[in-house]
Amino acid sequence: MQCERRPALFSGLGVVDAVLKETCPVLRLGVMDAVLKETCPVLGLGVVDAFEPVIQAGNEMLVHHILLYACPSDVSLSSAPGECYIPNSAFFQCWQILAAWAIGGKGLQFPDNTGLSLGAPGDAVYGKLEVHYNNPNGTFTDSSGVRLYYTNNLRQFDAGVLEVGAHVVDPYVFIPPQAQSYHLYGLCKTDKFRDVNGQDVADMQVFAYFLHTHLAGRAVEIAHFRNGSQIGFLGRDMTFDFNLQESRYMENITTVRMGDTIQVDCTYNTMDRTSVTVGGLGTMQEMCLGFLYFYPRNNISNCLSSPNLTYTNQALNLSSPSDINSIQWSKDTIDLAQRTIRMANQSIEIYSNQQSVSDSGSLSNITEPASATCNNATFDLPAATSAPGTNDASSVPLFNSARSGTLQCLTALLGLSLLFLQAALGTNM
Repeated sequence: MQCERRPALFSGLGVVDAVLKETCPVLRLGVMDAVLKETCPVLGLGVVDAFEPVIQAGNEMLVHHILLYACPSDVSLSSAPGECYIPNSAFFQCWQILAAWAIGGKGLQFPDNTGLSLGAPGDAVYGKLEVHYNNPNGTFTDSSGVRLYYTNNLRQFDAGVLEVGAHVVDPYVFIPPQAQSYHLYGLCKTDKFRDVNGQDVADMQVFAYFLHTHLAGRAVEIAHFRNGSQIGFLGRDMTFDFNLQESRYMENITTVRMGDTIQVDCTYNTMDRTSVTVGGLGTMQEMCLGFLYFYPRNNISNCLSSPNLTYTNQALNLSSPSDINSIQWSKDTIDLAQRTIRMANQSIEIYSNQQSVSDSGSLSNITEPASATCNNATFDLPAATSAPGTNDASSVPLFNSARSGTLQCLTALLGLSLLFLQAALGTNM
């Protein structure tokens, strides 16, 4: 991991690149971590106002997606390389997402009243930079990562990110071949958020979202329910394009109250495939995920679900999940599998960096809106000529029409409380 301070593009706004070292090889086979402890010093208190990807030239088609996580303050760190998603590794404890990017997207700029807090008491000391690759043609090196734009002008609220959807690796996250329109689901009930958070959870003000599937994905919806009735959407793209995965602003900031339910519905097309597509990290495998940017921050990192295993086995007459590969798939068996997944009770896991709590629930019918709008939250910071928050509206994106300003995985650890000396002192980078 390298930490490179760059000249500020705007007055009072600093820039730090958190990227992999070019000496980190990305192998053709297997999944690995390039784990390098950040050596940048602790520089003070600040707020990340925006982020964008930094993709090494020539690797644009190889870098699949990037995630920046916060690690628990008491995590035991090591600089030794290790594999991603290994339960016994220190990196497996780092699940609080700070920023998410995927192919085709740019970045996200936070509203004036919120941002990612770093350096304050209780903030993460280290983060995990995780870069996923689609690399079918051999070993190469990469230095991609995330560029963080920061300021010492503190915000009223700390921002957080909640991941919702289906468990990535689950026996019944699968899609039959030759399916024209097949759905996978994720259910999140907020009733037990307090148990995971360790204290009461304030209403979550959702201001942006990011949707994610792989190549077979055609549509993603995040429906919002209260007291058993749908009250709207927290994200929606009915023409999802794998090569254009962008963060987007909500049309209006939307309140998620404790007791509300969030349901993710992903639609897939596998007419070009002859075998079952399973859930997983690989580009030819699938995911069904949404990331909600909100304030004020809490300790909840993920709220994911999977269909009840016993019910699904019985309904599909399976003795084990691997039997799905022996099913003779036809329209009738595809329809049976879809009804089974739809009717199964959902097993829900709610996570923080420290613990998890289980819940369960059933899926609801989603009511489609009469009309929909598309709000693109991506931006191109290098093209801007003044700092976010200034009156030059042409230089920054609008926020709700009033914004002023075979897959591989490499992971690196970086110091999070490292960004802010020059900005805090009011000097240029």
